[in-house]
Amino acid sequence: MGKAKALLEINSNFLVEELSHRLVDLGCNNIVVVINQDVEKRARQSYIFSKDFAGFGKVVVNKEIEKGQLYSIRLGLRELNDPGIGTFLLPVDHPFIRNQTLKILVRRAKKDKILIPVHRDAESGSRKRGHPPLFGSEMLNNLNIIPLHEGARGVYRRFPESVEEVDVEDSGIIRNVNTPEDWNKGMADYY
Repeated sequence: MGKAKALLEINSNFLVEELSHRLVDLGCNNIVVVINQDVEKRARQSYIFSKDFAGFGKVVVNKEIEKGQLYSIRLGLRELNDPGIGTFLLPVDHPFIRNQTLKILVRRAKKDKILIPVHRDAESGSRKRGHPPLFGSEMLNNLNIIPLHEGARGVYRRFPESVEEVDVEDSGIIRNVNTPEDWNKGMADYY
């Protein structure tokens, strides 16, 4: 992308801010944002560092990003005061998930399940898992016991009986932003 994805801009906000706003609007009140040091330096004056956001969440800086995404997730989990019934793992590079999809997952949440949204392609009929998974509170500790290289998907493989797929009509769950073309296409479709 040429810069940190968290610092891409939507509605005059950094992407990490925009996603945080969406979670607050959804009613989440225990949000942990994990960022790297570069993003921390550049986003210091943003919403995620404001007093307004402090009532809903906190920011954790990952100083060892080379350890991968699961390490960032673990840092966030350490700061999670109360996971409630469950916790979203919302990667910043999936910004085109519809709010309705998040609401569907929240309504279906179960402490002993991992809900994974699934999108069915209208043309081919194929189904594809996407983001964000919603880990039931009883499933969160499993993220701490699998090897870092397996990532969160390692929990899916080790505990398949706990995984529940949720069909959604939202292609945003499978739209990863890795290139400027991905970003521009997503922005044109979503906003």
